[in-house]
Amino acid sequence: MRHAILLLLSGCVWVTDAEVQARLGGNDSLPTGDSGLTDTGDTGIDDTDTGETGDTGETGDTGADCDVDHDGHDDVACGGDDCDDGNANRHPGADETCNETDDDCDGSTDEDAVDDQVYYQDGDGDGFGDDSVTIEACALPERYAEYGGDCDDGDANYHPGAEESCDEPVDYNCDGSSGSDDIDGDGVIACEDCDDSNADILPGAEEVCNDLDDDCNGDIDVGATDADTWYPDGDSDGYGSDAATRDCDRPAGHVEASGDCDDANALVNPGGTETCNDTDDDCNRTIDDNASDASTWYADTDGDGYGNVASTDQACDQPTGHVANDDDCDDGEGAINPGAAEACDAVDNDCDGYLDGPLAVPSEMASIQAAVDAALDGDLICIAAGTYAETVYLGDLSVTLEGEGSATTIVQGDGVDRPLGWLDSTGSAELALRGLSFTGGEGVFGAGLYLEGGSVVLDDVVVSDNTCTAAGDCLGTGIYLLADAEFTDVVIRDNVAEPAAVGTSYIYGVGIFASSADLTWTDVTITGNVSEVGNVTSYGYAFGTGVSFSAVNLDAVNLELTDNSANRTGATLYAAAAQGAAFSADGGRINITAGVVADNVVDYSAATDTASSAGFFVNDATLDLAQTLIRDNSIDAGTSVGAALYAYGASDVTLTNVIISHNTASALGSAYGAITVYGSTTMEMVNSVAFRNEASGTLYDYGGAFYVGSGTALSLVNSIVAENTCATTLSDACGAAIFADGSAPSVSASYSDFYANTPDAFKGMVDPIGSSGNIDDDPAFYYTVGKAASGWDLSLKSTSPCVNTGNPAAAYYDTDGSRNDMGAFGGPGGSGW
Repeated sequence: MRHAILLLLSGCVWVTDAEVQARLGGNDSLPTGDSGLTDTGDTGIDDTDTGETGDTGETGDTGADCDVDHDGHDDVACGGDDCDDGNANRHPGADETCNETDDDCDGSTDEDAVDDQVYYQDGDGDGFGDDSVTIEACALPERYAEYGGDCDDGDANYHPGAEESCDEPVDYNCDGSSGSDDIDGDGVIACEDCDDSNADILPGAEEVCNDLDDDCNGDIDVGATDADTWYPDGDSDGYGSDAATRDCDRPAGHVEASGDCDDANALVNPGGTETCNDTDDDCNRTIDDNASDASTWYADTDGDGYGNVASTDQACDQPTGHVANDDDCDDGEGAINPGAAEACDAVDNDCDGYLDGPLAVPSEMASIQAAVDAALDGDLICIAAGTYAETVYLGDLSVTLEGEGSATTIVQGDGVDRPLGWLDSTGSAELALRGLSFTGGEGVFGAGLYLEGGSVVLDDVVVSDNTCTAAGDCLGTGIYLLADAEFTDVVIRDNVAEPAAVGTSYIYGVGIFASSADLTWTDVTITGNVSEVGNVTSYGYAFGTGVSFSAVNLDAVNLELTDNSANRTGATLYAAAAQGAAFSADGGRINITAGVVADNVVDYSAATDTASSAGFFVNDATLDLAQTLIRDNSIDAGTSVGAALYAYGASDVTLTNVIISHNTASALGSAYGAITVYGSTTMEMVNSVAFRNEASGTLYDYGGAFYVGSGTALSLVNSIVAENTCATTLSDACGAAIFADGSAPSVSASYSDFYANTPDAFKGMVDPIGSSGNIDDDPAFYYTVGKAASGWDLSLKSTSPCVNTGNPAAAYYDTDGSRNDMGAFGGPGGSGW
């Protein structure tokens, strides 16, 4: 409540400030004649603003907002009377409060404050004042006391609670009694009772909060049983520390609530808002728990970096096993997430909502071509098992086409066009074909697959039964390839090139033709492909029925070239020529490990026809063969050259751990060795075997195993050349082991076995047997008798004279560290076939 500044004395006298000062000086008399204070200068201005013509028209009004704090009073700068237009609590007519501020804008501070207190004049300084002389103020004035009740303010011995003596009946404690009186009837006489006017006040009474000394111990409210507990609030946040104080009135800087764990920080208290700041803001003894700004984390059970929307945790720091995103559609499988590559497995691997992606055929797209037309570079097109009768054109697109497997996912040509064509004009695109078969196509260039551009991957792909029957040339009937490529588990089989009637025709690579490319092949089979020049009326040429390369570099592991055939039928053909029924390479580098070249055939039986190798034909190329078997390849032609291998021009051939067995050349004219080296070619044969190869010409036979032409070089090291034959008995022919022809071909042999080559072993050279470690002994192969060549075991028995008799140099040691064994199973590459 508001206390009036007037003190009602006898006769209703107003007390002036001067009189207050006089009282403080000890003058108890009041001046007379003062009838009251008048408020001179009061003009009686009515702040109703009547008669004004709008606030914006007042003198000094700048047109800006003159009542910023919206308290109904304009700023003095606009001609108004608001002394602080930034504080809505300060304006004329506002309540003055004890805040050392002029709240009502009258020029005075804290006068007539609504929250001031009454203080009692304390003339004798005993802490109690005269009830009749009071003043209202915001702070305790000098020579005033908070408590009244002093019955003699001129003597400090008199005041409430003063001690009295039973021997001196004087009312020192101002309770109206003394000595042995017991006015209040509480059983305690006045001289022992600190207030004999109140029966509740006596020695031993319960101290309570009532501004009285209930127990007469001289302390007011000290130890009151109903005192409140207060806690120091150092940061003024409304919560105190746990250092409790009991008091009837709230001590300055204290509050009722405790539990503040940091009383120097106003943001930290039991009512605080927990935030992510490594601080216990709400004083629950846990840091950053249930923070208002905590992040949502999602469980990442499979550890793939993507979270589960259905399993969350709120925390400031990332919990173990959680991530910030909720993008995982299968948190139990680490390979399934938005960052995973889509795979063709009927699973939504990349969490895009599609099983096998939006281009899946036929679930999302009706045809492969429709998917291709909708695809972007880098897309995966998954193709379900089935037969798709269509021709697919890919253009410059970098894309992967993946079926469920080559046995079940088939792209079927229409017999008029190829199943798939890819012509990348940029030279930088990337194409991958996986789990698919391409069959039934027809075309001059790539009847099965036409692939030209940047780079190609074929994995689990079959290219079969495609044909070239148009009049003219045929190139790459199975695959026409003008791109770098990686093949894995690829089969190219039963493709046929049989040009229609035409004067002259060239056939290149019925299985595959490639040019100017770098190739890597693993587990590739090229089998049953056929070139047929029977309809040609003048000249017919077939180069590499299985494989035809021009300036190609090949690295191959586990390559099978089998049952490919070059045929010539018809009586009107002037002449025909075939090169490499299995493999033909013009330039480039060919490196094959673990190869099988078997049962390939050239049948050009007219006297005018020439056939050069049913196995390998290389011209100006580098050929490296390791752990490779070349067997049962045959030629029947007018002239037959190199049934197993014909190296021509400036070729460079290295044969390491190679078996060349049972290859035959039949001819109406001349037949040349199973291995023919011609031109300026050099050949080195290390730890290899040439066994039971045969040249059988009606006129001449030149070398059963080797024919070495003039200007060439042949070197044999640690090899076995055994039981090779020639049919002719002419004195200047045969050489069942080696026929060295022309002007001084270079032939050297060391640590090799030349056994039972008939009718004679060498022609045109010095017999090497008996020098440089060469022998003529039965090599004692493990087993050959009674078996077809495909079942021959040409490893050595332990009693073989070829065991530990090869070159003794450490570079030639067998894999067990012993001296080299001659033959295909000796030396560093002798194991692991």
